[in-house]
Amino acid sequence: MTDLNAPNHTLYVRNIDESIKLNELKEEFTKLFSKHGNVLDIHARKAMKMRGQCFVIFETLDSAIQAKQELNSFVFHEKALDIQFAREKSDLVVKKFDKYDQEVVKKRRRIRENKRQGISVTVPKTTTMEINQQVQENPETTNVTEQTQQIQQPQIEIMPQTTQNIQEKKKEILPTKPNRFLFVENLPQEAQKVMLDLIFGQFEGFKEVRTVPNKHSIAFVEYDNETNSTTAMNLLQGFEIKSEKIKISYLKV
Repeated sequence: MTDLNAPNHTLYVRNIDESIKLNELKEEFTKLFSKHGNVLDIHARKAMKMRGQCFVIFETLDSAIQAKQELNSFVFHEKALDIQFAREKSDLVVKKFDKYDQEVVKKRRRIRENKRQGISVTVPKTTTMEINQQVQENPETTNVTEQTQQIQQPQIEIMPQTTQNIQEKKKEILPTKPNRFLFVENLPQEAQKVMLDLIFGQFEGFKEVRTVPNKHSIAFVEYDNETNSTTAMNLLQGFEIKSEKIKISYLKV
């Protein structure tokens, strides 16, 4: 199965034997995954909906990538593990590397929950004190109470989770920080993997192209370092394939 998520410090592991006790699972997984790098945490829970799955958080991205490559489909207690990159960074990684404090992490969780429910909440910056000050400066201002009530009420907009909205959100979170992974968009249906291998493989440090089943318009390209990926991106940005100009950006890692 092709992983649709960007490479991440955190691996999402499924198809785990549900009969294994939680403490035994963490102990065995720590030994298994630590062979590929320092494991910060094994996040597994007893809740029914979390049985048979867990998250493995590595200290480095390269360790996570190596572990995924080596252990995906690994037979563990007679079941083949299904390992994918997590959809986003774990809070542990955010706090460790992005220097977020606990309050910011809590806010981050609330934002994620709002997004799942399709709710966008915007609280205006103007305060009641600022309104009173404006009234003193302009005596002709009327309906102060009504204005204050309107300002204090957050504006809640329900955002339907349409395919267009999801695609726009994906574009908004794409970072500008260089890394060795490229995200390619606007590919025509004729752009098969063999063709993309030839196009991107002409640049130094090329490793592989990953296409997405049933979604021909996007692909992922990996180079050995960010210098080589940047060179390829700059030279191929806007490159035409079957009259379609491709768009290339860095992946979130």
